[in-house]
Amino acid sequence: MAASYASDGQYFKIHSYLKGHRVIGRKEIHSTGQRVYLKDNDKNDSKTKGNQWWVLDKRTKSIRAASDRNRALSNLEGKGNKYAGTMVARTWKSQTNQQIDFYPGKKQQLKIEGACIDVYGNRDRDGEKIILWKCHNGDNQAWLISGFGGDFNAADKAKDTEAKEFAEKEKKRVAEDKKIAEAKRPKV
Repeated sequence: MAASYASDGQYFKIHSYLKGHRVIGRKEIHSTGQRVYLKDNDKNDSKTKGNQWWVLDKRTKSIRAASDRNRALSNLEGKGNKYAGTMVARTWKSQTNQQIDFYPGKKQQLKIEGACIDVYGNRDRDGEKIILWKCHNGDNQAWLISGFGGDFNAADKAKDTEAKEFAEKEKKRVAEDKKIAEAKRPKV
């Protein structure tokens, strides 16, 4: 079941569940799109000018480049959801292969038309390409979304101290939000 995972217009980074917790970044390749690849996390990357920040557009169910909201995370134009399809950030054209569903759980997945966003070859290295692949629940298809609240089960097993600390803070905040929501519900 698809779930909402961020507030509309909120900035976030998409971290891989693989050991290095690298992020999805963008690089200009041609006039119609930017290559999407695994990138070392740059803590100085700017939300407005950088290539590692993303924004949710709930109306269109798309993830947009924070520095250029006209570009949406998608597969190559005209490729449908073919496996091994290269992921790009390209001009929004209201196509289904630009709409992303988020599936929470121990290994949180991002899907386009039923195919999972995947780190090619399970290779945890800077510059590795991001593709669409048949969902298999592997670590290379699991993502940690940072920069807003959520259930970060994937970080529970992470060896990266920063990710663990962030996950703990977010779990506490989410638990507090749930208590507040429960208190506000009308009693029957």
